Amino acid sequence: MSTSLETQYRPSVLHPPVSLTLCDLTVATFVQNIRRGHYEIAVDTDPHLRLAAAFAELARAV
Repeated sequence: MSTSLETQYRPSVLHPPVSLTLCDLTVATFVQNIRRGHYEIAVDTDPHLRLAAAFAELARAV
């Protein structure tokens, strides 16, 4: 019986481990900090729209 339970709960597709680079982690942290309002970017907008407004502001600045 244990073998049938093992096969039942075994994942059908094995995915390779997720490999995040330092750049990925930096961008993820930056985005999270924008959403939380830690920077003076798009602070006057609705929190739900803050990320889009922040990137629009950054695009105009660059």
